[in-house]
Amino acid sequence: MPRVRKIDRAAAEAAFRAGASLGAIARAQGVTRQAVAGLVRELGWTRDPEAQRLAETETGKRLLSPQTPADRRLAATGKRSFLSMQKIVATIAAGGTRTMAAAAAGISGELLRQWLIEDPGFLREVEAAEAQKGLRRVARLEAAGARGDTGADRFLLTTDPSSRTEWGQAQTGQGGTAGGITIQLVLPGEAAALLDATRTKPTIEGDRD
Repeated sequence: MPRVRKIDRAAAEAAFRAGASLGAIARAQGVTRQAVAGLVRELGWTRDPEAQRLAETETGKRLLSPQTPADRRLAATGKRSFLSMQKIVATIAAGGTRTMAAAAAGISGELLRQWLIEDPGFLREVEAAEAQKGLRRVARLEAAGARGDTGADRFLLTTDPSSRTEWGQAQTGQGGTAGGITIQLVLPGEAAALLDATRTKPTIEGDRD
């Protein structure tokens, strides 16, 4: 009696959400189309626009619809999987760094850097997730500033590799001149102190008794 192959549900769901056909998933899993269709109905899988964008990257196409022996080898190694791509983007969007994202996907930081160099489409998705993360921090920073509390998000914006170039302190260049513009956030208490300082009456020669 032939052994029934067990479906990798996580990989099958990731492929389905990305727009892969039932037949393509069945071939990748080595099972029947009916078996995949049954899982879709049982677990209520749906298509995901974000996953579908990842599927349009070069790596996504090679993994979900392998056409050559090299594509099939890429999928077989497991080092670059569609599920890994989703974990990387999700980790960064949630607030993590690229190093954290690589660890979450079970790969090295060096492999992720090489992957992004080789697949500009995947790089764009990672950068979009970083922008999303930065925008959330800016929104929280503005809200916190209204309450007089900006420390945590200001720290993250000035230290996170994806935002510190724009938000960090300007570096001093050759000859002691600043290499950029430094924006200093002034809290309400600090602003009051500065205002008081400007109100100090200057001493004018001739006014002294």
